[in-house]
Amino acid sequence: MKHAGFILLTVLFFAFSGCITSNTSPNITAGTVSEKPTIFCTVLNEPDPMLIGGWQCRTIPDSSRSKGVSPIAFNDPVEYWLVKNGNRYALYYYFKSPNSSNIGWKPFIVNGNEIRFSRDGKTPSSGYRKFMTKNGKVYFVPPNGEKNEMTRIPEKQMAMN
Repeated sequence: MKHAGFILLTVLFFAFSGCITSNTSPNITAGTVSEKPTIFCTVLNEPDPMLIGGWQCRTIPDSSRSKGVSPIAFNDPVEYWLVKNGNRYALYYYFKSPNSSNIGWKPFIVNGNEIRFSRDGKTPSSGYRKFMTKNGKVYFVPPNGEKNEMTRIPEKQMAMN
């Protein structure tokens, strides 16, 4: 019975932690970000240097949090790679879930320590997603507003893909 309680507490801990990092290979590859960007970001202020490069996490849908479902069953990948091309920035975004996907160069808005999702590159989308830095960490913030800590996509891993 002690083990069942420990297992339940472990599952609940991960269910409420927001983002699970994974040691699986990233979906964004060196080939992906070596393509010439077709869409560029609107830059209000130069990005925090931490935001440049590739970051990834796996999110847990809110519906699974409230039901206490194992986070392993729901771990939608979120990845991005911010590159500087000449004097402009471009962001390749990867999100895929059983219900939707959003993959490719996107017109995010860069403002210092935040990068916000935008459909037109001028205004943040309603229910927007954003990436941000705080206290030396990078986070993905989905429309529900709950921060998900991200991990860097290793450069050497990018070179191997």
